[in-house]
Amino acid sequence: MFTNNPEPSHFWIILLFMVKGVIGLSLYFGFVKGKNVSSLSWNSNYYNA
Repeated sequence: MFTNNPEPSHFWIILLFMVKGVIGLSLYFGFVKGKNVSSLSWNSNYYNA
């Protein structure tokens, strides 16, 4: 990684870690924190009708 002759495998390893990090953050902030459910959907007139 920090050599004069970088190998293609170094690129793919770094790319996979970056993609894994972006997917993990998007899942955390999208689903784990519950931001995909708004209060309007819970206060709907048709909920448990």
